[in-house]
Parts: sequence; structure tokens; C-alpha cells
Amino acid sequence: MADALNVSVDGQSADQRNLMLVDDLWIDADTGEVVGLATPFQVNDEDSANWVLEKIMNAEADIAREQMKLRAIQERSQANVKRLDRRVEWLKARFGPELEEFASKQLEGKKSRTLNLLFGKLSFRKNAGGIRVADEMPAIEWAKAKCPDAVKVKESFLISSLSPDVLAELAALDDESLERLGLRREPSSETFSISTGVGG
Repeated sequence: MADALNVSVDGQSADQRNLMLVDDLWIDADTGEVVGLATPFQVNDEDSANWVLEKIMNAEADIAREQMKLRAIQERSQANVKRLDRRVEWLKARFGPELEEFASKQLEGKKSRTLNLLFGKLSFRKNAGGIRVADEMPAIEWAKAKCPDAVKVKESFLISSLSPDVLAELAALDDESLERLGLRREPSSETFSISTGVGG
């Protein structure tokens, strides 16, 4: 345990933070968080770079393992929800007509159309009839010909579809002109990434 040693991390002694020494890393025993290195360290050669990459890979592998566990738990939970949904549907199908008849008798002569009970409520609602969309695609085709205003069209701008000539014309504009067109200039840049091959 770290509290046997006289060390300080972030201004607090090891016994104050309840730190453990694991693989040359100080770990907060309460949270599992890495809070520092036991010895001064700097990446200055291939071995030190590989040491850091191994630590990152191990941490990413831990994340991947936890994500797999989470997916497995979610799948089991979703299966339970589906099973319970089937139970609810069966109970409603089996007892729905009896509950409807019971509620109708209880509400007879009353203004309220809802019967409030300890574990729920039984309600009657009037649904206005009318035309409804059953299949959207043929309905849209019909509406285009008969009443185009009833068809909603979403427009989007695909900059990748611009011709090289138009792109060159845009590139010649100043930033203010581009902004008026709703565009902006983004300079070329280089990004740096760290990959261990774990977790994508």
C-alpha cells in the first residue's frame, strides 16, 4: 500500500488519498483513478513510448471489456422487457373486455369518463374519425399531384456535389463574402491520434 511510503500526489500525502502503487502508477484505491507516476518519467526513446502505449492499450482493453459487459447486460435486460411486454399484452387481452365492462358500469350516469383505482385508471376517450395515412409513399405521390402544399420537402446543401470550377470560384472569395453565403474557409490541418488497435 502506498501509505507505507512517504509520497505526495497533488499536494496530498498517500495516506490522505488512500493510494496504491500498481505498475509504477499511483492509483486512488477509492476511485480506481490513476493520479500519478511513482517515479519521474519522460518519453525519450522507443521503450518509453511503448511503455506509455501499453498503458493506453491496457486501459482501452478495460474499456472494451466493460462495454462488452454492458452490452450483455443490456441485451438481457431488453429480453426481460420483451418478456414482460408479452405478459402485459396477454393480461390486457385476457382481462381488457371485463375491465371495460366493469368501468362502464361504474361510470354510468357520471360526467367523468375515467375510473381511478388504486393500481391504475380505466378511461374512455372519444376518438374523432377522419382520414389517416396508412402508407406514406403512395399518399405523398397522390398529394404531389392533387395538393403539393401538403408535401413537406427537406432541402440540404451537398458541398461535395459542387463542380471544381465552382469550388475554385468560392476559394477566390474573401472570408466575409463566404460568410454572407453561409460558408466558411477551413484551413488545412494535421491531426494527431494515438491508436492501440483496441476498441476501434
